[in-house]
Amino acid sequence: MEMLMKHKILILVLSLALLLPLIYLVISYGIDYKTKVERSELKREFKSEILRVKNNADGKDRIILKNITKFKWDKVYFFRSYTPVEDINKSLGYNWSKAYSPVYDGVTLIVFQKDKTVVQYFESSSYFDDVFFIKGIDADEAILGVSEEKLVLKNNDK
Repeated sequence: MEMLMKHKILILVLSLALLLPLIYLVISYGIDYKTKVERSELKREFKSEILRVKNNADGKDRIILKNITKFKWDKVYFFRSYTPVEDINKSLGYNWSKAYSPVYDGVTLIVFQKDKTVVQYFESSSYFDDVFFIKGIDADEAILGVSEEKLVLKNNDK
């Protein structure tokens, strides 16, 4: 009887040892998938806003970033192509495990932070050729407009 009990406990322990990593992978995949969908939607919304602002003849229209995001954030960073990962991490204030340098001309990596943790990021075709905000922009000041076909910070003329 004691041998049977030990055998059942061993089977239970082995089953848990096999199931727990599988459960972790399923949950991680679901979270990562949701983040990718949100990233895709944000990228699409951002591009739509850029086109809307660029087509505005009076040039007074702007993109208020906090109005097009569905998540909470307090700083946004814009890193242009070929920004070294070390500089990105230094700007963010820690070694972000997903940090990478956009390796194509004309691409900007846009990174959103909440409480010094990256909560979302995406790449955008660069409408920011001359922009490199290494210090980050507070959410309330992240207002963009178009000047000579380039996006520029517009927080001074709200």
